[in-house]
Amino acid sequence: MKTVCILTLGWLPFDSALTFKNILGMILAVVGMVIYNWAVEVEKQANAKALPSMKNSLTVTEEEIRLLKEGLKNIPIKDVELGESRV
Repeated sequence: MKTVCILTLGWLPFDSALTFKNILGMILAVVGMVIYNWAVEVEKQANAKALPSMKNSLTVTEEEIRLLKEGLKNIPIKDVELGESRV
């Protein structure tokens, strides 16, 4: 709507002739905006459908947490000051 108002107000105060070329340009601008908005909405809907599946893949289960903790227990820790390793 904003662009339609800008096009109309750009034509009215300058008292220019409304030619076929001007009308065609206005129609082309409006059609371009409609197509652009449609494409943006389609992309938003596609991203909204893909997002829940990504969210589930990022969820860490209790089993995975347990395995990570067990793995950390078996890693030898080196005491920097004494130069000794301990488990």
